[in-house]
Amino acid sequence: DEAQGVDNDRAYRLADEALADPKVVSEVRAAPAPESDKLIPEFRHAPYVSREVGSAVASVLTKVRECAPFAFREERGLAVAQIEDVMAQYDLLPEEGLERHGWSASRIATVALHAVRAAAEFKDRRFDFADMLFLPLVNGWCYPRFDLIVQDEAQDCSLPMFMFVRNMLKAHGRIAMVGDEMQAIYSFRGADSAAMGRIGEQLGATPLPLNI
Repeated sequence: DEAQGVDNDRAYRLADEALADPKVVSEVRAAPAPESDKLIPEFRHAPYVSREVGSAVASVLTKVRECAPFAFREERGLAVAQIEDVMAQYDLLPEEGLERHGWSASRIATVALHAVRAAAEFKDRRFDFADMLFLPLVNGWCYPRFDLIVQDEAQDCSLPMFMFVRNMLKAHGRIAMVGDEMQAIYSFRGADSAAMGRIGEQLGATPLPLNI
């Protein structure tokens, strides 16, 4: 089936739906409360849901789809831990205001895990920018196959992006990846300065200078 169209608010909608799910609410209450001494006592076991909570979950949902698309398939505890790692790496840990109202990183990650699962199911047939890599990867969708793929700016290639490119290569095809590790600027999207070396090792590639 074809997708219905772009939904720029998809992350927020999925976050809100997860926060309204009684099963998710039960899991959130069972998750550890913040250790902060500023936590309002009445929210230790029943955290207060606000628009800021939905926004925080939506941000984590987007980053997980971009940088750790398969985390949701792990056992629940491990999946939540991986999402917390993403939150820490990309400065998405809950701020003091959320912690005061009972929202620890574990509780945010618990909601985000359910939202990621819902995003992968794709029942609404709508997508946003993060879904362009996430949905084909996690659902094993068919790819066009090529004998030769040339990728520019390879220093900014995240692991999901690299997996996507590999999936489009024919069995005995070749990849030419062009990049400069000194120009890596997309760390916020999952790229890292070691991407060129990592890709070269995985491909068994031959490095070629620009003056060939």
